[in-house]
Amino acid sequence: RWTHQCHRTVPPARPPALWARAVALNSLGRSDATTETLRRAMALPDLSDGDRAELLDFAFVTAFNAGQTDAALVHTNEALAIARRLGDRLGLARSRFRKGLLLLTLHDTAGAEAEMLAAASDAGQLGLANLERVVLYNLNCVYSSQSLPTQALAAVQRGWELSPPMQASSMRVMYRLAMVDAHHALGDLGGCWRHAEPAVEEAMANDDPHVRIAAAMCAIEPLGLIGEVGLARRLLASIGIEHLRSLKAMADEMWVALAQFELRQGDAAAAASALAELDATGEPVVARVRARRAQARAELALAGDDAAAVLA
Repeated sequence: RWTHQCHRTVPPARPPALWARAVALNSLGRSDATTETLRRAMALPDLSDGDRAELLDFAFVTAFNAGQTDAALVHTNEALAIARRLGDRLGLARSRFRKGLLLLTLHDTAGAEAEMLAAASDAGQLGLANLERVVLYNLNCVYSSQSLPTQALAAVQRGWELSPPMQASSMRVMYRLAMVDAHHALGDLGGCWRHAEPAVEEAMANDDPHVRIAAAMCAIEPLGLIGEVGLARRLLASIGIEHLRSLKAMADEMWVALAQFELRQGDAAAAASALAELDATGEPVVARVRARRAQARAELALAGDDAAAVLA
């Protein structure tokens, strides 16, 4: 289980006022207003290619996090074209990573793996450990999405072992969660626990609600399995429900994870409520989430002794 949430922090040289407005709107979860502000910024005359690439990257992130995959693909292809034209290796690595992320969402795992491997290689050659770690984390997601936990664990361990060691951060939480997921898939609940406890504690201490959502999405099921329900409940209590409702690309699988967790605790009504929240957002984009939703629905029907619904 992973998060596709991504962020931009480096402003272009101009237009600073519109950039600041877009950042503020984005932080409030107002994706439509953010998109409109970025559109106005990119329509300004005499905008340099470098500044346009930064704005396109921000526009990609905004569209991607809002589940607008068609718009995101347009933005990242334009940014890729600029990077190639300028010979910008950093821009090329970043844009290939972004495209790989999008291809994963669109179920093109072969394309996603190729883009991620190329981006990781470019970042490594440039000596950019942080970017390389980001790419390797998402390469782990490519393998995880195909139920290849051995390859997923190898990718995330490669990033974990890069120098310098990761300090307390959102990235370190996500790496620990990736190891929780891989160990869980491999049947190693001891490995799960070794990473789950520090990951959840760090997530709850983190100011970013996206990190707590990611931690819950990945960790609440194994925490329930090993009897650490209290820790799981503390984590769930730290997440604002409105954040889940505003983040479709990230929240879809969180609703399924919550439904399955509640079913494991014997609360079918809470599980049904979580699935209703997911249904209210529209059809999930990611095939994996659609499959997990069907599984959760079957489990809920089984809890209600509805054999026909289970088979369906």
